[in-house]
Amino acid sequence: MDLMLKDKIVVITGGAGSVGNALVSAFLEEDAIVISLDKNKERGEERVKQLKKSGKRVSFIETDISEPSSIDKAFNAISEKFSTLDVLVNNAGVFSSTPVLDIKPSSWDEIMKINLRSVFLCSQKAVQVMMKKGYGKIINIASLGGQTGGIFASAAYSASKAGIICVTKTFAKNFGKFGIRVNCVNPGPLESEMTKDWPPEVLNSLKKSMLIWQDKLGMPAEVAGVIVFLASDKANLIHGAQIDVNGGIYIS
Repeated sequence: MDLMLKDKIVVITGGAGSVGNALVSAFLEEDAIVISLDKNKERGEERVKQLKKSGKRVSFIETDISEPSSIDKAFNAISEKFSTLDVLVNNAGVFSSTPVLDIKPSSWDEIMKINLRSVFLCSQKAVQVMMKKGYGKIINIASLGGQTGGIFASAAYSASKAGIICVTKTFAKNFGKFGIRVNCVNPGPLESEMTKDWPPEVLNSLKKSMLIWQDKLGMPAEVAGVIVFLASDKANLIHGAQIDVNGGIYIS
């Protein structure tokens, strides 16, 4: 199916991580023009270098999304180079499993800056460009924990992801009239850098909760496929929605 994303300008935060890499690859497969934002300069630039060898149109901007000035700098650079923006995927984030009574104010604030405030600030920047053309897609990545609260996931992480769901709906209500569709995806646990150090008993329990035939976690590419669809005009009627991509954990 042609998703008609050819030549679309796509910005992906956290583009150098596991899910970010899958997103970059998925959009490039649709012949989009991709800008990857990440604070890991070495990994981000190396990934882009390899992709460019195969003729892909992709660039990297070193960005610390916990810092508003770094976000400003990145979006200013994008505006100068492309003068437009079609799709923003707010993917960057950090995980925490700190027990509730052990969370310090400083760590709470840091998680909120990275996971939640960055989504708001990047979306602010994006809609200012998208409103001018009367078109745009914003897809945020929340989490299973943002809907159910966390036991292994910390209260700070779960609260930040719940906040993303609320920000998604608020932007959808405010900017849908300008032709901007805003949605979020709630993944379950994935085979990724985020989960590689999780205790085996936690991973095994999650696998058993996924009511599908395979006894394994989801893959980043499976989430990326849903996000690419939401970014396409095939999904124009989907707006202000949260899409669960978790293998059926909710019905277990």
